[in-house]
Amino acid sequence: MTAVLDPPRTVPADDLTRREVVIAGLGLALGIGLAGCGGDGGDSGAGETRRVRHELGVTNVPASPARTLCVEARGMLEIALALGLGTSHAGVYEGTSDFPPAIAERAGAAGVEPLEIAGDGPSLEAVAALEPDLIIGPLYLVEPVYRQLSRIAPTLALPTNQEEPWQDTLRRLGRELGRSDEAAEAIAAYESRRDAIRRRHADAIATARVSIFSAFPGEVALSGRTQLIVQTLYDLGGRVPPGHPGLAGDFRELSREQLGLLDGDVLVRRTEESDRAEVVAELESNPIYARLPAVRAGRVVDIESLTANIGSVYSALDCLDVLDRAYGLVA
Repeated sequence: MTAVLDPPRTVPADDLTRREVVIAGLGLALGIGLAGCGGDGGDSGAGETRRVRHELGVTNVPASPARTLCVEARGMLEIALALGLGTSHAGVYEGTSDFPPAIAERAGAAGVEPLEIAGDGPSLEAVAALEPDLIIGPLYLVEPVYRQLSRIAPTLALPTNQEEPWQDTLRRLGRELGRSDEAAEAIAAYESRRDAIRRRHADAIATARVSIFSAFPGEVALSGRTQLIVQTLYDLGGRVPPGHPGLAGDFRELSREQLGLLDGDVLVRRTEESDRAEVVAELESNPIYARLPAVRAGRVVDIESLTANIGSVYSALDCLDVLDRAYGLVA
């Protein structure tokens, strides 16, 4: 399977771990430069169209696309599914065979196929062969090849939650595509669950501090403002311990000797399912980590790394579920 990865440019360098920076970007993979993006992009060729403003200009897009291609599954496919856009393919991470857990079931039910991309990215010929009638993707991947993609199909470059709250992106695109009701329904579902968790754990949310960190073999880092799980924590009304980045800072790598900084009342651990057992064993072999009050009390919750990083409404719902479990561990 092929993959589209974290932004090579829009995400601060210290916000990416070694394992997350696998592909430099779709633009490099295609070996194409770009000068002066903007304008209309492609035309669907048939049926009603709508003019949509996006990060690279204004584009005429089909009002009812049937074969939307999402350059990246995280966030972009979530938007397409929430708005009811007919979607055929979406990019996934290299070495994986399915979509992130937060959207895998929904994508399968909608008949969306993973877009296989070689290690250095897809060819334009491969994209064209899929005959999409709409292409949407994050700005950091679309911008370098915007002109070329626009010759294949109308193309929209959108911000991720790392540049703009996912609610704003979903609401704005829904309005411009004439799908405001769908956007409002998706956001309302998130807000309803958020508010229920607020009521259920009001005391814990008011008093407990949550340490959110990523853990991969040989590396640990406190999570910061660009991470969806951190954004969701703050939207819920939660707090991090003093000295943690929270919404005020970016990733902070920790040495083995600094694991005592994971001093929250409960820990949310960003891991990958494929190496979670190895990572947990490595952490628990560290006496500093093993002595942490939250670890000794079993107040640790894991979340899939992809879901906690970039996403939209469905990943945010998964983040809420994880935080619901985390606060439930606080007596």
